[in-house]
Amino acid sequence: MQTKLIPALLAPAVLLALAAPALAGNGNTLYLVQDSPRGTTDGNNFLSDQTLANYSSIGTNSSPALQSGTGNKADITIRNNCLSQPLDGSCGLLMFRQDNTGADLGGVLTTVPTTLLPNQATVTIAGIGDGSIQQIGGRNVATLNVENGAGTISQKGLDNTATLTLDGAANGSIQQQGIGNSGGLHVTSLGGEGHLTQTGTGLDAGTITVATTSDVQIYTFSN
Repeated sequence: MQTKLIPALLAPAVLLALAAPALAGNGNTLYLVQDSPRGTTDGNNFLSDQTLANYSSIGTNSSPALQSGTGNKADITIRNNCLSQPLDGSCGLLMFRQDNTGADLGGVLTTVPTTLLPNQATVTIAGIGDGSIQQIGGRNVATLNVENGAGTISQKGLDNTATLTLDGAANGSIQQQGIGNSGGLHVTSLGGEGHLTQTGTGLDAGTITVATTSDVQIYTFSN
């Protein structure tokens, strides 16, 4: 297993990739690359709790935080006290990607190999902030909780499961492409929007909970 952590230069930070959550001061940007070579059985683990930091970022649009290989797990929390999100995303940004396609998933399959360990990501965006989880491969599981910002889960592959919870004035979407997708929306935000878009076969809208006047839309496209 190879782990590359490049801490931010804006403020002191303590980064503990495999033992405890990574903690950061205000205004940090964390760049993360974790690679689990083929044959590894325990995968990558990354925990980052930035509830004591404001306008921190994990990954960028051009360089998202990355876990590749099998059995990846991430648990991330970002908190911000900004009243609105500037165009440059400086009030908190998460760009996170997991990819286990290197485990012989390859081209178009009708089933996921039994030896393929799933990707798992649990992310909370507290306060104003933008979060994006992208998963490529099989048996992906993503959970994204957004309080007042915007969040997106994008999954491509087989047997994907996604749950998106929107509170406050949050906006968010789930986009799934492949076979055996299941997506769940829990929307209590006021004035926000929630979208679930699925393309493929074996589709399941999962659990949809709406307790708001916000706009909630579901699109299903079967191949």
